[in-house]
Amino acid sequence: DDNPVTLDQVAVDTETARLQAEYDSQEYARKRSAEYPSVDELVVALWEGVVEERMAAVTSLEAKRQAVKAKHPK
Repeated sequence: DDNPVTLDQVAVDTETARLQAEYDSQEYARKRSAEYPSVDELVVALWEGVVEERMAAVTSLEAKRQAVKAKHPK
């Protein structure tokens, strides 16, 4: 054929398997990301903790993060 690139099917299959394994190994991270508190919640909690010296918001946010991490371990 006139295609200047010749594909080695074994190399393609090997790379496909490697990429799939890498993707699968990060499933916990995708699940965590979807359930973590939002950036807005983080900003509000940090503001309350640092500026207003009310650490309850920070403590609550960290409890939420830890619950998500426990639900979706590495």
